[in-house]
Amino acid sequence: KTGTLTESSLTPAELVPATKQTPKTILTLAKTYFAISDHTGSMARALSIKQSQDGEVITSFSSERRYGVVQTESEQIFVGAVDSMRNHFTLAIPKQLLATSESLAEQGHRVLLIATLSNSKTGRSSKASRKPIVRGLISFEQAVKHSAEPVLRFFQNRSVAIKIISGDHPAAVRSVAMQLELQQGIEPDAPVIIGDDLKGLQQQELISIVRDHALFARISPDQKAQIITACQSIGYTRLVGDAANDALAIKKADLRTSMLDAADITRSVADIVL
Repeated sequence: KTGTLTESSLTPAELVPATKQTPKTILTLAKTYFAISDHTGSMARALSIKQSQDGEVITSFSSERRYGVVQTESEQIFVGAVDSMRNHFTLAIPKQLLATSESLAEQGHRVLLIATLSNSKTGRSSKASRKPIVRGLISFEQAVKHSAEPVLRFFQNRSVAIKIISGDHPAAVRSVAMQLELQQGIEPDAPVIIGDDLKGLQQQELISIVRDHALFARISPDQKAQIITACQSIGYTRLVGDAANDALAIKKADLRTSMLDAADITRSVADIVL
């Protein structure tokens, strides 16, 4: 998992406003969103948010949905991964903003798109009747752990296949692999398998893809478990994870490993806690 290869703390990196917007506006909206939705999470801590704010969570952020919506007195604030937001809402995203989001992802940043929908005079507005307005992007840096590279190299030197299975953007997953200098079939232009590529596959087809590829992105919790099962058809498996959505896949692995600061449910199913 990319989360176990990178530091747990995040650092705000870029504020990229859309046309007629300002960096200050983007930061204010981001802080408001996280103060309402998750004031104790890693991104809230990165933005120095210390207490919750009045408002309502309309849609909770999840690893499968990858976006969330909160309601303030004056507007709804939409925050999420660019591709997920595009799939769920009708958004006019400037081409330059899309290009910037791809560039930041290639640098390993976690990139979030921010949009808003003001309340109508007659009450809450409907997504079906009006479109959210794109305000801009905020990105966070997450440094690769210094200890990760020598540990992975130790296993690679003993013919252990390393695979990165992540819910992150494909470019971010490739960036982590390149920073760690994972040379076992991973080149700068190596294909990254995304969750959509795996939908509807027969088990033997999945096993073939898992055998031949090392990088997996935008993978759902259920798909992580399916990948582990496919790996078990090839050999002995060990999964290292930390998030709550890793628990199902870790439970499937032959050797279940979590981090000390992992979610309670993930630690509870682990054989080893690092």
